[in-house]
Amino acid sequence: MSPIDGIISRKVLPVCDGLCFFCPSLRARSRQPVKRYKKLIADIFPRSQEGEPNHWNIGRLCEYASRNPLRIPKITDALEQRCYKELRKENFHAAKIVMCIYRKLLVSCKDQMPLFASSLLSIMQILLDQTRLDEMQIIGCQTLFEFVNNQKDGTYMCNLERFIPKLCQLAQEIGEDEGALNLRAACLQALSSMIWFMGEHSHIKVEFDNVVSVVLENYEVPKKNSENPDDQNRWVEEVLKNEGLVPPLDALTKAPSWRTIVNDKGELTAAVEDAKNPGFWSRVCLHNMAKLAKEATTMRRVLESLFRYFDSGQLWSLQNGLAFPVLKDVQFLMDSSGQNTHFLLSILLKHLDHKNIL
Repeated sequence: MSPIDGIISRKVLPVCDGLCFFCPSLRARSRQPVKRYKKLIADIFPRSQEGEPNHWNIGRLCEYASRNPLRIPKITDALEQRCYKELRKENFHAAKIVMCIYRKLLVSCKDQMPLFASSLLSIMQILLDQTRLDEMQIIGCQTLFEFVNNQKDGTYMCNLERFIPKLCQLAQEIGEDEGALNLRAACLQALSSMIWFMGEHSHIKVEFDNVVSVVLENYEVPKKNSENPDDQNRWVEEVLKNEGLVPPLDALTKAPSWRTIVNDKGELTAAVEDAKNPGFWSRVCLHNMAKLAKEATTMRRVLESLFRYFDSGQLWSLQNGLAFPVLKDVQFLMDSSGQNTHFLLSILLKHLDHKNIL
């Protein structure tokens, strides 16, 4: 037998030159067992295009990932490729299911986050660029919100900072229709977590002025009802609250505490109507800005950004301006958290002395 015949024969027959029915060399590729995580991922997606995902299998996949952390990169690589494939085909329902899996992984595999953070960051960036469908951008913002809330340290600070310009751009979406309001609310929701994250690590981004502008553009000033006959009683109650004799419940309602709207898993617990309201998230952002001012340097940086916004828009008027209600909220938040409000007043007076405002 010639050498060529030997090469050809080994492609057809095993090395032993025999034909055995149970020989592993003759096993068909389709008969080899599929890896468990691939089967779990396949079973999550519904048979119909608009069907619901199998949440039980999502839980099984997350449990499998937490018990086999070395498999996580392969799992997320399969999910990432599936997400890109569905986005190219404009099968957005399947892409939403992929993001649902990632959000469950954030909770169940928090300690193994370095194994899939890069994959998730890439997908979130792609979702924010999906200008054809606001819903995918909203999902990207909500996923970013949960990703930030589940951070244990500042490892991904630089990666997260890259999202701020895009979030600020989307938060300036023009329109009062439901789609525009939901998108602005989702962007401000993501920004609120970014501001909270800055406060946790005493770090303020260079583009903080842009963040302040977006937050205050969506800030809603409470309307006054001067025809109410109980105005005098309310004024008395306000005085008592300032003296510390009555719990300032209204102020707490305006600016909810971060821990009252975010649970230990980093998930949102606020009411649905609040979660879709840009004004609500604007106040949450302002609350986190006040918390951000822990030191004299960071406090000065926050206040100076607020003052520059008031200067550029000529918003210092007591009748129609935005400065008074915003600074009043900031003062209350700082006072309730035990911070020095005298420093706020001293910076404010110094700023007004150098400006021809009043």
